[in-house]
Amino acid sequence: MATKIRLIWIDWMKAIGIYLIVYGHLVSVANQYVYTFSVPLFFIISGFLCKHEDDDGVFWKKLWFNLVVPMLLISCITFAIDFVIDYRNGAFELSSLYEFPVNVLLGFHEGVKQLWFVYTLIILKIVLQFTPQKVYSQAALFVLFTVAGILVDYYSPIVCGVNLVESSNSIINSTLAFPFFLTEFWLRKRKNELNEMHKPVAEIIVLVACLAIVILCGKYNSLVKMYINGYGDNIILFFLGGYAGTIMIFIISKWLNRFKFNGVITISKGTILILGFHMYFLIHLVRKISAEASYMDIVWSLVVVILFIPIILFTEKYIPLLMGKYRAKS
Repeated sequence: MATKIRLIWIDWMKAIGIYLIVYGHLVSVANQYVYTFSVPLFFIISGFLCKHEDDDGVFWKKLWFNLVVPMLLISCITFAIDFVIDYRNGAFELSSLYEFPVNVLLGFHEGVKQLWFVYTLIILKIVLQFTPQKVYSQAALFVLFTVAGILVDYYSPIVCGVNLVESSNSIINSTLAFPFFLTEFWLRKRKNELNEMHKPVAEIIVLVACLAIVILCGKYNSLVKMYINGYGDNIILFFLGGYAGTIMIFIISKWLNRFKFNGVITISKGTILILGFHMYFLIHLVRKISAEASYMDIVWSLVVVILFIPIILFTEKYIPLLMGKYRAKS
């Protein structure tokens, strides 16, 4: 049996990606440029790592343990934290006890919070698993989801008095996320070519070009808020910025591929924990220490991510369900 080779540059991409997410949540300097591609980057990585399962039973089992269970557990923990804080501050409302499970079930931010990404990813994986694997079918889905995302953002549908866009609904968010997810799923077939690619001069030229595109998109498109199905003011700049930023991080990660740090691999495996808990345990603390946005947030974001390494290692050993049953054993 052939030994599965770990692609270290993927670990670097995930580690850099979660770092950018943390930095973005600090609402710091040049935030509009980071938001241009930070979330698309993660959907693209997820698409690259996604595998169509021949056995639907295997698909559902992996989906359940790798994504659904961690999302539910982390959502319950964060709800418990909010409950304690609100109770101590006298702001607790009894209605939250029955609203919480409904919000989680329907994918609203009030329930899943930062894990809206995971809920959306669950939807994308289901769509990809149970739709034809033909190129023309997937191309049609690419266009369909993109158009749906534009229309939803424009009309902001209201159901039962709830604005589905402004309330940050994970199902709605899947419309603009799917094109990025699907694009990299196509590139998965070229995994070996991407892994072996080594053209320094061309890579530098492409990196500079992509950086210029990200800067232009960040400047001329408004803030990209994918958590509320937002693409800024221009859908073309939205896609250009997302793809250019991802290519940029890919090239940097390929350069870092020769450095195999256990810490990077640990961060890569524990991105769901960082995503779910960083706002509670560290972002608020950083803002108490350094209230004003500054370039120091570049360092603070790195500190936040590094501090999660022992938490991830502990969780992997003692509470593997929080990271996904399969992922914890990989």
